[in-house]
Formats: sequence, structure tokens, C-alpha cells
Amino acid sequence: MNDVRRGFIALTSVLILSAALLTMAVGAGGVSVYARLNGLGREYKTQGRFIAQSCIGYVRLALEKDTDYAGDENKNISGGTCVISELNSKSGIVTATYKNAVTTYVFSLDSGNNLESEKEIPNAP
Repeated sequence: MNDVRRGFIALTSVLILSAALLTMAVGAGGVSVYARLNGLGREYKTQGRFIAQSCIGYVRLALEKDTDYAGDENKNISGGTCVISELNSKSGIVTATYKNAVTTYVFSLDSGNNLESEKEIPNAP
């Protein structure tokens, strides 16, 4: 009877340890996947910033060609989209979207259409 009890205790111990190790492995794998997705989101946000800044450059060029340029248009730039809005007397807002990452900038230009200031506006989730 003592041998059967030892076997039962050994088997139970192995099952408990296996379940604990499996739980730890699944948890570590989940953390790794989350970290990769979070890093990818940061990369998309960075791309959105570059697209928004390119869009500001486009506005500057458009104002050089036509001083009455009013904006209010969508541009496709590098796989993302940029919306030029609220452009008035050398200031405006551009909103860039790259793979669901949205970046919005408010900018102002001086009399020579040089970038005077730009500020990223946090987007509501």
C-alpha cells in the first residue's frame, strides 16, 4: 500500500509542477506578443508623424504656388493619408493616419511660408 501512495504523490507532484510551468510559459509568451505589438504601434505612430510633417511641407509648397490655397483636401503619402484642414492665414491643422495610428499637428507659417511652429496634439483614444 505504501508503494501505491508514493506513486500517487509523485504523479500528483509532476502534474502540479507541469501545470505551473505551463502557466508561466503561456504568460511569458503573452507578454512577448504584447511587447511586439506595442513596438509596432510606436512604429506606426512614427510613420504618421513623418507623413504629417510631409503634409505640412506640401501646404508650404501649395502656398508658394497659390497664395489663395485653402487646404481642405486629402493626400495619400507613403501608404498613409493626410487631411489638411482649417488652413487660414498661414496656420492650419494636418491629421495623418498610418495603419490606424492617427497623428495631428497644428502649425503656423511666417510671411515667407517658413515653418514658424508645429505642435502635435494628443488624440483621444
